[in-house]
Amino acid sequence: MSNKSYLLENGDITRTILETVGSPVLILDQKGRIVFFNQTCQDVSGFSEAEAIGRTPWDFLLPSEICESVTSVFFKLSAGDFPGTYENVWLTKNSDQRTISWSNSATLNDDQVVDYVIATGIDITERANLQTRLEERVEERTRELTRTNKELAESEARLERAQAMTNLGNWEWNIETGDLVWSDEIYRIFGRLPQEFDPTYEAFLDAIHPEDREKVSDAVSEAVDKNAPYAIVHRVVCPDGEEKVAQEIGHVLRDGNGKAVRMDGTIQDITRDWHSREALIMASRSAGEASRAKSEFLAGMSHELRTPLNAILGFSQILQTDSRNPPTARQIQNIQHILDGGNHLLELVNEILDLAKIEAGHPDLSIGVVDANKTVADCVALALPLGETQGIRVLDDFNKQPSANIHVDQLRLTQILINLLSNAIKYNRKGGTVTIDGHKTRNNSLRISIADTGIGIARKDHAKLFQMFGRLGTFDGPGVEGTGIEGSGIGLATTKALVESMAGNIGFESEEGIGSTFWIELPLAPDGAAHP
Repeated sequence: MSNKSYLLENGDITRTILETVGSPVLILDQKGRIVFFNQTCQDVSGFSEAEAIGRTPWDFLLPSEICESVTSVFFKLSAGDFPGTYENVWLTKNSDQRTISWSNSATLNDDQVVDYVIATGIDITERANLQTRLEERVEERTRELTRTNKELAESEARLERAQAMTNLGNWEWNIETGDLVWSDEIYRIFGRLPQEFDPTYEAFLDAIHPEDREKVSDAVSEAVDKNAPYAIVHRVVCPDGEEKVAQEIGHVLRDGNGKAVRMDGTIQDITRDWHSREALIMASRSAGEASRAKSEFLAGMSHELRTPLNAILGFSQILQTDSRNPPTARQIQNIQHILDGGNHLLELVNEILDLAKIEAGHPDLSIGVVDANKTVADCVALALPLGETQGIRVLDDFNKQPSANIHVDQLRLTQILINLLSNAIKYNRKGGTVTIDGHKTRNNSLRISIADTGIGIARKDHAKLFQMFGRLGTFDGPGVEGTGIEGSGIGLATTKALVESMAGNIGFESEEGIGSTFWIELPLAPDGAAHP
């Protein structure tokens, strides 16, 4: 039927109503052909009435994938079977998609057969798009929650593994309800099974060693009532009788009124470390006792050796100067050997005695303000003759610097400098130099350096340089004879001990075959302090 005949049959009033309805309205004949396509249909689809009349919707308005389902709905309608509201998509003339929600009715002929299907729609594109976006957001949020739950589970698993590896567990105690929550690691530390043990504060105290319970209870009370830090080491008794040592750290959480409401913290099994530390303490105590015994023995032995040594030296000097029975030249030479050996041995004994006193914590020190420049000059003057006999020049660059007062024992400072100067001369090469210099440091100290152009020290010998009896031996090189260098091997050990007993430091730099520089740092005297 043509559009005109349809309107003649139904009247202009019907057309006017259908045209002014703000919803898409189309009318299909028994074969599905469009006989009416109102203005809203044209606005929504972009097709004019002339382009739509006589065509079926599935010819040009529907995506191919839904044509079959829409055709099926139409034939149900034309057969008098009216389904409820349904939705489908329209393809517009410019290839956009609009979503329409349809409700249907029909006109019947005299035989009560459907003549025309009237479809009234609502453009729900925006709502459908919104719903699609909401569904997408729900799906995205679901994926995020799934991912977050997975990451949380993995994080909890990593935390549990980390706690197991470090024997560290975490706990939380609700002070108001008394509920206590333990991580799995704490159950392992306490030797309990989660399904067989209800962790309450009272049960926790019962698992503590009886001798430690009061200490732990007092520490908890101090933390809750007085906001004191909760950090304690105590013993744990497992059900099988095994004792462990645990270290706890906790923190109290309070409400707006300052009332303690919750406490959380960690507990770590430190049994192995504790026993190792106890063993180290015992070993250290034993080593200290052995060191003190050694120092006492060395001091006692040194005192005992001095008496006969002094007697030997005294009698040798008498024999050397006996005018009634003057010794022969041969005897004088032998007596001199006795004196040289005795003096060297006495020097060794004195050094051992000094070191023993320092190690025992009883060095003979008289700390005061000392003129460093004058002391250095005096020591250089004493070292010059030794340098001349070895063909070594001793240079005093220290006294080119401004004067400085230091807070030390003058006698011990002289002993230290003479020892370092003597070593610089002994381990030098013929025609070499020894230079003493110095400067003030940023840490309010005075550094005195003694540099030589001697044989240097091999890197493998650096670690044993300040050890007792740790002599470096001989060195064959240009200008140095391959003979043994005299010394006791105690001088540097004593020097180091003396420097440190006066709150100083000692160190060195050396390059084998080129030379060495030994330095000491000693505290400067306060400004305005004068030496005696």
